[in-house]
Amino acid sequence: MLSLVLYYLVILLPIPMLAWIAHTGNSVWFVIVLFIYVLPYRAIIDGIRLVKKHVITTSEIPLLFIPGKRFNYFRQLYVEK
Repeated sequence: MLSLVLYYLVILLPIPMLAWIAHTGNSVWFVIVLFIYVLPYRAIIDGIRLVKKHVITTSEIPLLFIPGKRFNYFRQLYVEK
């Protein structure tokens, strides 16, 4: 249970920073940070979780950079302990 809570904490931690950047009105930085959050950050964090759960191997983490590929592992990422 602790690993699931920690996972949610890690994926939600950058959201306040995104909200702050959106509030400042700097749209260029918001798009840059959002792009970094959505593609490399989440792909790496999700890949590490899936490797620790023995669902994928380390060499398969770059496949998670493909948009929509992480939805194949939805249950393992967000529901199962």
